[in-house]
Amino acid sequence: MIKVSKVGFGDMGHITTLEVATQEFPILIDDLKSYWTDESKRVYRAEIGKRTVGYVILTFHISKSVVTIDNIGVLPEFRKNGVGRRLMQEVVKVVRVEGIKKIQMLVASYLIEDKEDPWNIEHWLWRMEFKAVGVKNRNVYRYGKWWDDYIFERRMDNERETSRGLATENSSPA
Repeated sequence: MIKVSKVGFGDMGHITTLEVATQEFPILIDDLKSYWTDESKRVYRAEIGKRTVGYVILTFHISKSVVTIDNIGVLPEFRKNGVGRRLMQEVVKVVRVEGIKKIQMLVASYLIEDKEDPWNIEHWLWRMEFKAVGVKNRNVYRYGKWWDDYIFERRMDNERETSRGLATENSSPA
């Protein structure tokens, strides 16, 4: 069973280790420390047994009624086993409780354009009910060049549960 819980300052080591294991370009440790001092940021981790296998980092923009997914990661050996889906279910549950109207996520174009990527992030985002809504041109510098960020969004207002499986564990289909 996959357990998801909010993490605190004492769990920073787990998330830092996951950042390194799941990302080619992990966020800086100093940036990660800000997630425990900035009240607009929250971090959740997924555990199987006693092992932390995934995480999601969120920023709440209350004045705009938006949550951004700053980063999400699952250890490679646990991908395609529902960990990312379970993390996203928790995000949806938290967002509903907070009355937030939409969830946004920026995805670098090099991740979308990599057709050999077995993770296939674009398809995963579609399954998580996100839609591409825009582009931030030349927003990310990787591999010696500038890449665009695609903006994906999931609107929460007047939403009903769908067949794509994102009903939270405690909710029933509409």
